[in-house]
Amino acid sequence: GESKMVDNAKKFHAMLTGIIRRVYYNEQDFTVPFFMENVFGGDASEEDVTSLHETCTTILTKCGELDLPPPKVEEVLGRSHLSEIQKEVLLHFWVNNKAKVHDRISTLSNMNNSLHSFDWRIDMKMASKSDQETGATAIVQLKLQEPSHKAGEEDPSLQSVCFEMDRGQLDMV
Repeated sequence: GESKMVDNAKKFHAMLTGIIRRVYYNEQDFTVPFFMENVFGGDASEEDVTSLHETCTTILTKCGELDLPPPKVEEVLGRSHLSEIQKEVLLHFWVNNKAKVHDRISTLSNMNNSLHSFDWRIDMKMASKSDQETGATAIVQLKLQEPSHKAGEEDPSLQSVCFEMDRGQLDMV
């Protein structure tokens, strides 16, 4: 059986967090050796950590892909070889992270640019001695973000689209 060290709820939770970060955020540092050294402190065997890592990665990937509600996760956990403590921690972990994982999967599945920001202003053209024409022009600036961009980071690939519209063009929109 698996050693009791992998039954430590706090350490198991830390491992689940690392698995989510590796699977859904492509943070490759969260490996079995990383968990052995930084989470379990060498108190768990490589075999135990590898087995637990594989099982949890499979379960969390399935939960994410199918957007499973907690009762369905309980069914999946019931068929697993995880201890009762691990099942309880994983279920609680999923309840708290389900929405974040779902949002992340949605972001990763978006293949199109998305609107990052939208700015506009109205410029008034005033009559002068040489030009008696007056009117308003709307100036619109859209900033588009590529789907591979991570939220919160400065995006070098942000595209800016700027255009003007007069009253007649605005009325057609």
